[in-house]
Amino acid sequence: MTRGVWWRNESFVPRSRIQHTDVNQGPLARRLGIASLLVHTAGTHLAHLGVNGLPHEAAIELRDRLLNRDGRDAV
Repeated sequence: MTRGVWWRNESFVPRSRIQHTDVNQGPLARRLGIASLLVHTAGTHLAHLGVNGLPHEAAIELRDRLLNRDGRDAV
């Protein structure tokens, strides 16, 4: 993940450290069709990373790709 306009910050989290993810939308975000993806990690000083302003479908797709989901999840 890369953040910042003036100062750049890149964070890399191995897939094996991802515990779970959240896709969040408030009322205004739903109206605009955007969402935030929050990735919770294990064992790092960065307990979670967030990506804001993604199209909702892109946030769902990215979540599924990060978790290697193929629609056969038990939950």
